Amino acid sequence: MRSTAEICFDLRHGLSAFLPQEPTSEADANFRLDDAIQYQGVDPRLLQKILATLPPQAFQFPFIDYGCGKGRGLAVGALAGFRSVIGVEVSAGLAARAAANLKTLNRRISGLQVTVQCMDATLFQLPPSPLVVFLYNPFIGPTLKRIAAILKTQTDSAPLWIIYVNPLGLEEFLNCGFRIKQSWLHKNSLEAVLLES
Repeated sequence: MRSTAEICFDLRHGLSAFLPQEPTSEADANFRLDDAIQYQGVDPRLLQKILATLPPQAFQFPFIDYGCGKGRGLAVGALAGFRSVIGVEVSAGLAARAAANLKTLNRRISGLQVTVQCMDATLFQLPPSPLVVFLYNPFIGPTLKRIAAILKTQTDSAPLWIIYVNPLGLEEFLNCGFRIKQSWLHKNSLEAVLLES
């Protein structure tokens, strides 16, 4: 169930209602649907709190949202100051909704570049620059393991910050050599982590 803060955020920024949605794969027949997690929009207050801990230079780089769903994480990133926000979403329906939602912000924020890629996350080519990567527990299993390995390879050439909300697959990142820089707890359970290589 969405909180009042989430509803107010959506209405204030002209975004459509963000109800949970079960995962489907209309984009790629090879996508492991068993790895997908139900779409749920991130609480904007939590993501804003985490973004506030990043160094100022991080906002000069692209903000990548794996499993962007309907785009609320991208919206929070754009409003926080990122000028390049990129969503990766396997569901064509969710990707279309994210693109439509972000059009509103694209008109309001000068210089904002929004891209939503409808594809299997493991096939997405990361930009060759420092990045801020956001995951709201979008997938598990082999898909998450592959993404963790891809992101670790990226750190060989550029700095990388990973924000992982509801980090059920945290072990995959720790096994790849990432470390927890900061964590946020909610009722004694891990709500989010900020990872660095």
